[in-house]
Amino acid sequence: MKAKTNWNLKHDKKYYAYLESDLFRQVYQYAASEMLRKNVQSILDVGCWTGMLPDALLSMKYSGTYLGTDISNKAIAEASYKYRGRNSYRFTEHDFRLKPVEDTFDGMYFGGVFCYIEDKPAFLNKHISRHNPSVIVIQDLAITDLEFLSKLNSQSHHVEEFDIPINAHGDKARNRRQVHVLHLR
Repeated sequence: MKAKTNWNLKHDKKYYAYLESDLFRQVYQYAASEMLRKNVQSILDVGCWTGMLPDALLSMKYSGTYLGTDISNKAIAEASYKYRGRNSYRFTEHDFRLKPVEDTFDGMYFGGVFCYIEDKPAFLNKHISRHNPSVIVIQDLAITDLEFLSKLNSQSHHVEEFDIPINAHGDKARNRRQVHVLHLR
């Protein structure tokens, strides 16, 4: 229960407000365009926070289904409220570290979660075998070691880096983001 309290406190204090900034929107736009380039019809967003990726998807006329998951029930409640009435967009509280979501998805977006995972290859492989996605987009801190991604059996793998302003908490490590795109089929 300690993790939930911690994440809800971060939500209440707007610790991740920079994720909703205009500059960070470029990351979501890039991620959405990469997934839609593969014509995905179902997207799983692991670590969706208050649901910023759906804005990018909607701006690109995405008509498939979307499931956003996060460990913070307060962030999920905010996202659910923001997208109420959009039946193809769902949000649920889920701790991705415990087990994968049960459905299958064409596209997967991991938003800043790999920095919390110890065995990153095993974690990703478990999700790939469970969901069988055609494309995976991973956004994380540039200081997060994701070197193992270059060794995965994928059709293509490329990385983009984005400069994001330092957040209000002065955490300089968070001002550089890497976005990895893996095309699996």
